[in-house]
Amino acid sequence: MQYLADLNPEAGLAPKPGTFERARLHEHLNFISTELHKAFAPFFTANATDEEKQLAKENVGRKMDYFESIFDDGRDFLLDNKFSVADAYFFVVSSWAVPTGIGLEKWPRIADFFTRVEGRENVQSAMRAEGLCS
Repeated sequence: MQYLADLNPEAGLAPKPGTFERARLHEHLNFISTELHKAFAPFFTANATDEEKQLAKENVGRKMDYFESIFDDGRDFLLDNKFSVADAYFFVVSSWAVPTGIGLEKWPRIADFFTRVEGRENVQSAMRAEGLCS
């Protein structure tokens, strides 16, 4: 995702390399990929048991609690009030909470974030292109 953002730096989807803000971007992308994304694995594994899925729900919940706390300060996006590739990735992974039965109701700030990102024109275009909305 950083590579894609760096192909078009004028879009502002990633802070400049070597900045503290870029380190924050790495922090969010790494946590999403190694913790949150991975926590959903039992829901996409054909032979996962109900017990494994229940444990996964609890694990996902802890990760979502962490992200909910990031938004406690009133920010709109993970890097304060600037949309980045971390927000795009978090949007996709957090969307999995709905079809897995976890939902977003427990995390109102994440639900607000999700609605905010979902309403972006480019997100709507991408979702239409992928057949995810009409």
